[in-house]
Amino acid sequence: MTHRFVVAAAMLVGFVGTTAPLRVFPQSPARTESSDAPRFDAVSIRPSDPKSSGYAMRPEPDGITMTGVSVKVLILFAYDVNDFQIANAPGWIDSARFDLVAKVDMSSAQLKLPEDWPSRRRMLAERLQTALVERFNLRLHRETSVGPVYALVVAKGGPRLKASTSNTGYTQGPEEIRCSDTSMETLASMLSVSTEREVIDRTGLMGEYAFDLKWAPANAREGDSPLPDLVTAIQEQLGLKLLPTKGPMEVLHIDHVEAPSAN
Repeated sequence: MTHRFVVAAAMLVGFVGTTAPLRVFPQSPARTESSDAPRFDAVSIRPSDPKSSGYAMRPEPDGITMTGVSVKVLILFAYDVNDFQIANAPGWIDSARFDLVAKVDMSSAQLKLPEDWPSRRRMLAERLQTALVERFNLRLHRETSVGPVYALVVAKGGPRLKASTSNTGYTQGPEEIRCSDTSMETLASMLSVSTEREVIDRTGLMGEYAFDLKWAPANAREGDSPLPDLVTAIQEQLGLKLLPTKGPMEVLHIDHVEAPSAN
């Protein structure tokens, strides 16, 4: 299970009832410290209670609250990437946990946080990039190379998808993706988490769909589960198919990161 799955689940704490796709905007360039970079007006970062377990994210009217998050999770959210797209990261950024409260001064900024999740997520992510640079002294660079990816295509016999009739949110777990109002682009992003490989939407299907995709655990032995493996489940339940292919894959290389500076 990659960290991006947990980020997706955490988003539901504050945004149940949205499709909240994780990759709906162009990825931002690596942030460097700059006086004109988008930033929060106030950021509090403290070590999490060592007795607490799990973590969550809650969007606020004037910012965001995260509890029990690792620095890696912050990077994944800020730069909109998967766990497998992080390279050269020190081990502690996956183990040390922090509570973060970040706010925008609505009166001084003369702005209102967008109500739709994709726009709000982008605004929060841009400001979190700046916070990572200023508080964790994060330095990174991007590299793009050709590597193994999956293409999501329509299987023989056509899709087995129902058009969305309402938006009641989504759930993504280790062996289930249940959506009420989701595009194929977003499904491809979710499958990237489950397959730990970039998935590119080549279905040609437009609009939003409702579906409940379930599959057996990857380590399940024959007879342990009545469900098929993920690749088979996608074809049988959705009428889609994952085709192994080659494609561009972006990687974030961590050049430097350190414990957060004092509040």
